[in-house]
Amino acid sequence: MIAMILVHPHIFWLSLGGLLLAAEMLGGNGYLLWSGVA
Repeated sequence: MIAMILVHPHIFWLSLGGLLLAAEMLGGNGYLLWSGVA
């Protein structure tokens, strides 16, 4: 896993961003997402 992150860091950051976005949508309040947009 660590070796894969070192070889393909962009995939790691894309998946991390996707997980955060999914957690934000499931959370319902949208605080983190909309404060970032504003």
